[in-house]
Amino acid sequence: MSTLDQEFNKQREVLRWLEDRYKLSIPSNERSVICVMCFDLAIEHHAAIFQLFESGLRGSMFALLRIQFEALVRGQYFQFCATENQMELFRKDKDFVKNLGEMITATEGKIGDKLGVLSNFKKKSYTFMNSFTHTGYQHLTRRMDQEGKFGAVNYPDQEVLQVLQTSRSFALLSYAGLATLGGDKKFVEEYLEKCKEFS
Repeated sequence: MSTLDQEFNKQREVLRWLEDRYKLSIPSNERSVICVMCFDLAIEHHAAIFQLFESGLRGSMFALLRIQFEALVRGQYFQFCATENQMELFRKDKDFVKNLGEMITATEGKIGDKLGVLSNFKKKSYTFMNSFTHTGYQHLTRRMDQEGKFGAVNYPDQEVLQVLQTSRSFALLSYAGLATLGGDKKFVEEYLEKCKEFS
């Protein structure tokens, strides 16, 4: 069994595990609802990335990763940092922060993440992800091989594996956000065990 096949089976397992436990009681205030919708969208993007991988649609799979990342970051920012004024600007579809990096830095400071997991990921991978989301050069170079055959042919297995693993991590972090909002201690314990298993 190839490494990608093994990862595919892990993806299927984590999707089932998350789906079975997606019955959390979430507070109904507007801020919590917005957070839930961000996390829910990040989880759906993970499921879509999984389906696209299964279908061999590498281009769309790679393009979704940045969007999933942004949904996760927004959910965390709204959960821990956004002021009421920023929430109001967001409701009006107006800019409420300077950029994604500002949201990540503020959230990591608030929750005490000294490792800077998401800020380090952004620093190393965001420009690369942008190329895939916005039809950049990095994305196009993977669309054709040396014989002129085009399509999902040049996406190296190692990169495909990294997208799958990263997307899975974002889904688990999104569930952590849901668990925190829902105050479900049993779920939090199960979640932490599942993170150890899949890390």
